[in-house]
Amino acid sequence: YHYQRVQQLRARDYEHRICFCGGFLAQHRRDVSFPDRILWTDEATFTPNGIFNSRNIITWREENPHAIRVSSFQYRWSVNVWAGIIGNEIIGPFFFPPRLNGQIYSDFLENHLSILLENIPLLLRTQMIFQQDGAPAHFSRQAREILNARFPDRWMGRDGPIAWPARSPDLNVLDYFVWGYIKNLVEHWRDGTEHEVREAIIVNHD
Repeated sequence: YHYQRVQQLRARDYEHRICFCGGFLAQHRRDVSFPDRILWTDEATFTPNGIFNSRNIITWREENPHAIRVSSFQYRWSVNVWAGIIGNEIIGPFFFPPRLNGQIYSDFLENHLSILLENIPLLLRTQMIFQQDGAPAHFSRQAREILNARFPDRWMGRDGPIAWPARSPDLNVLDYFVWGYIKNLVEHWRDGTEHEVREAIIVNHD
């Protein structure tokens, strides 16, 4: 059992989400390979108490919500993880510092993303559509300039060539697959050190 807190949708969000999904389905009808060319990306912060990101919060609970559970741990740690998924391939993980800003994210796009994509076929990399949400670090001018250069007319996000609807983590495959997988993994290391948690995430991504 767990409770999940999600962002409340605003009035115009419904229209934007419907428009995005309609456009996605229309593009898929024109090009059946379209979904397989999208690199879905996201970040989440894992702590002994649960998963935290700016869109959703998932907190650990036992099967019985009234049962006694541990609320303090020997070690305090916070692991900020970036991951991507394209087709059947999981990209990453990549670890960010706890506070992610535009400069750090831009450095990742400029110097680290291409390394993470080395095993993706070259043809797919030239046709890849990069997806990100509208987090402040993603919206920095430097980050958007890099995306425009690396993925001209082929990136999806806030103020991007392909608009991504705000407050819509449920449309991202990482939200309902990858983070749940890592959550189950990290749960076994809730009383471990940050290094042990990072190593466990890396090993289980291979």
